Amino acid sequence: MSLLEIMKKNNIDPNWIFTHARLHNKEGLFFFESVVTDDDEGEQEQYFDAKCLLIDNTKLVYGDDMEKEIEINSLDDNIIFNRVDGASVSIPSSGFDNFPFKVIEFGTSIPKTGKPKDYVEID
Repeated sequence: MSLLEIMKKNNIDPNWIFTHARLHNKEGLFFFESVVTDDDEGEQEQYFDAKCLLIDNTKLVYGDDMEKEIEINSLDDNIIFNRVDGASVSIPSSGFDNFPFKVIEFGTSIPKTGKPKDYVEID
């Protein structure tokens, strides 16, 4: 199933942007709506409104109770936001200093874990 199909199945707008995130040690995609408003002086301001997380085929609607638990992946000190059509934007991690999300580099290696307690080796 393609990402677009998964988004449609979960009622996620295909124009929303997403980034790689983690919640309670489970990784997935964190979706944001790009919002443009006019300020008091008639100039446009743009911001990202957090909408939901998609983890293990489960849509989790974003709420204040989870915001401090969310970790966002950084790469070379930047957060990469993508759209399903391939468009992307890179924002320096320093721009997220006042946000409640944790910004960390997830890394590219798979952590080594010990064998399960019930592991049986067959020769």
